[in-house]
Amino acid sequence: MRFNYRPGRKSTFIVTLGNSSFRPDITYLNPYEDKSIPNHITTGNPNLKNQTRYNAMLLYRYALTSKFNFQALISGILSENSVQQYSYTNPDGILVTTYGNIGKDRTVYFSGSLSYTPSASFQMDLSGRMARYVYEYPGNSNAYWEPLIKLSADGKIWKGGFLSTQIMYTAPNFGMARNIQARKQTLRPDVRITLTQELGQNLRLSISARNFWCRYIQDYTEDRSTTFYRSENKQIIGRTFSFSITYTFGRFRDRIKNAGRTISNSDRTKEF
Repeated sequence: MRFNYRPGRKSTFIVTLGNSSFRPDITYLNPYEDKSIPNHITTGNPNLKNQTRYNAMLLYRYALTSKFNFQALISGILSENSVQQYSYTNPDGILVTTYGNIGKDRTVYFSGSLSYTPSASFQMDLSGRMARYVYEYPGNSNAYWEPLIKLSADGKIWKGGFLSTQIMYTAPNFGMARNIQARKQTLRPDVRITLTQELGQNLRLSISARNFWCRYIQDYTEDRSTTFYRSENKQIIGRTFSFSITYTFGRFRDRIKNAGRTISNSDRTKEF
């Protein structure tokens, strides 16, 4: 359910309430014990129950001027039977990784962003977020904060040429499945630059670079429970480069250049 309220032309309140269910598939239920890694068993749990989650979100938007926009958000997720992966040590001293219905899974997000759009060909965004994760699983509990700061800019630099940059400072597992037993993790910067050139109306070439200044990134994580302790200090590849070619079929593409926005359903139903 979604509720919109506009007290004025410049401000908007949006309240969203949701409920979702998840039924574990064979990946989670399979009782087969994978022993391919020495002293480590990975197995599913055929006794898993279906997962039910409830979420609520309050979003506030305010147009400071025609070029500046502000947005603030608070969101919460609650589940009493969330399906999560966790590890423990069995009586033989072997590490076992499996799935279980977690007794408590709660997440709270606080975020805000400021957008600056001086023209149709340039936009800059500054955003920040702080998330709180709380887990309770067999015989254990864990809670931690995860920050995120991001600065991004997109602009047209010549005819058909666009440059996109993103500077982000957060944990390495941002956007991935989080480890409910994580205690410590390395916060680090992540920089991405993408140059796009349009060749005609349908062909587009892109070159991207990520963390181009460093060959490797040091990554440290620490997991802990009442039955085991594990720490990893490793090097991962830092700089990456990519090249892509995109050919678009049909009239519409992903953006309307003159308006500087993405395509909406109303654009597809207009008569020309």
